[in-house]
This record gives sequence, C-alpha cells and structure tokens, in this order.
Amino acid sequence: MKKHNLEKRRLCKNGLLFKLVKSICYLLILCSFFGCSSQEKNPIYYKGRTFIYQVKTLKDSTVLRTDKIKLKVTDNLSAKIMFLGKQTGIKWVYETVVDSTSGKPITETTGVIDDSTQVYLHPPRLNFMSFTEIPPFPNIFLPPDTRSTITVTTSVVKGFGKLDGKKLKQTFKVIGKENLTLFDKKYKDVWVIQGGNTNYIDKIGQYKVTYWFDQNYGFIRMKYEKPNGEIVDLKLKPTED
Repeated sequence: MKKHNLEKRRLCKNGLLFKLVKSICYLLILCSFFGCSSQEKNPIYYKGRTFIYQVKTLKDSTVLRTDKIKLKVTDNLSAKIMFLGKQTGIKWVYETVVDSTSGKPITETTGVIDDSTQVYLHPPRLNFMSFTEIPPFPNIFLPPDTRSTITVTTSVVKGFGKLDGKKLKQTFKVIGKENLTLFDKKYKDVWVIQGGNTNYIDKIGQYKVTYWFDQNYGFIRMKYEKPNGEIVDLKLKPTED
C-alpha cells in the first residue's frame, strides 16, 4: 500500500512539474511574440503617457461644437492580440460624449506604431469623428522625405455605414517644417503632412487633412476639412514628459 501511495505521489509531482514547465514555456512564447517587458520603450507613445486634445468643429468661422478627446497609451494585452503584437495599444476617451447605457464617456481601443522607422497612429474614429476613416491616418516615415507622395489603401472594417467593406485610396506627403504654438506652448521644427482620399469622391466627397508632427509629442495637431465645408481641428494641450 505504501509503495502504491509513493508511486501515486511521484506521478502527481511529475504531472504538476510538467504543467509548470508547459506554462513557463507558453509564457516565454507569448513574451517573445508580443514583445513583453523586453520590448524597447517607444520614443513617443509609451505606456502610461496621456495626451489631451481640444477639438473644435467649425464652419464659416462659426464654432459648431467643442469637445475634448484623451489618448491614453495602455499597451494592454487585448490590443496586442488584436494587432498580433505589431502595435502598441492605445485608448481614445471621448470626454464629452457620454454612453447612454453606462453614463460614462465612450472609449475606443486601437493601436499605434512608434519606432525608429515610422510613427503611425490610428485616429479617433467613433461618433462625430467617424469620418476620419476616409483620409489617410496620421503617418510619417523616418527620416521624413519631402520628395515623394505616398499612396496607401485602407480596407474599412464594419461599423462605418456606407463605407463598410470599401477599399479607400489615400495619398499623403510631407511638405516641410514650421514652428507652431498651441496653448502658449511653442514647438520648433514641426513636420507638416498633407493628404486626402482619392477615390469614391463622387459618392462621399473629398476629405483633406493636415497633420503637424513633433519628434517629442507626436501628432500635436490634426486638422480635417470635410466636403460640406466643416473643419474639425484637434490641438494638443501641453503634455508632461
């Protein structure tokens, strides 16, 4: 009987050891795939950093609405899985748009690429900002090149009405550098990028956009021009390092 019990305990220990080793191996694979703590810190959009934008919608110099949208860099696991570990997870918080069910501001989880070769940001695309699916997303290749126009194609996912399933063609170009002041904060040698959609113009019109990119604070201003004459202008409020 004692021999049987010893053998049983030995098998149990071996089984637990096998499960432990298996779990450790699985964790190591996940860390390798998703770039866990060994991943180098993003230059701009790193975990824990928060950016707050004042948003004004205007037409013929008349302010139609004023909003506040917050960008929080979360780098959470769900975003890593969503983008197969290739992007850093971010969350857009629409501070002035309240969900009717929860009574809290609506949020949007998406991602950003931020490395030595490119900074590519998914803009806020819910509610009154859903039109930002049409022009090119905030994007700059490093080092910036003013000699060529870049053409991209975006496949629209579900949830954007008449745009669902469409493949939008967009172009953007770095046109140069300028100094910019936002809320009394001065930014020097900011890269200016301009772009817009080049297809479906007869159905949805042409949307134009200008981005201002700072090497320390990312896309500090995003100014959209809609076919109906409206301008939606996102300006970054002073951000702590």
